[in-house]
Amino acid sequence: MYRSEPADPPVPTATPIRPPAQQLREHAQRAREALRALGPDHPETLASRDRHAWLVGVTISPAEAVRLYSSLVLDSSRALGPEHPDTLQIRENHAHWVRRAGDPLEASRLLARLVADRARRTRETRRANNVPPTNGATR
Repeated sequence: MYRSEPADPPVPTATPIRPPAQQLREHAQRAREALRALGPDHPETLASRDRHAWLVGVTISPAEAVRLYSSLVLDSSRALGPEHPDTLQIRENHAHWVRRAGDPLEASRLLARLVADRARRTRETRRANNVPPTNGATR
């Protein structure tokens, strides 16, 4: 008679997904701790504020996320530089929440400037590393 093998034990899942409100509280606490321990201009403090602002947009209000991102863009630009990769990502997130808050024209304007800055940064990086242009682009 055929006897089946016992089923594999269940695989433990990753950390359970926490409700958004709980995530928001945790990220707000992390942002405060980073600010206290590392100072306002530290990249980890800015990253914590970015995560917190995103969760605010998801859980509370896109308009509140826009307010948080508006100051975060200025702080990141000052601390890291306007074309630092983290600043560019924060600018993209800001444009996302501007659109979600109901201002697609302003979001388009922000994204157009972002694309131009990213393209310029890419060209400069390629030149600095002696990488030849592609797709018919000129140096």
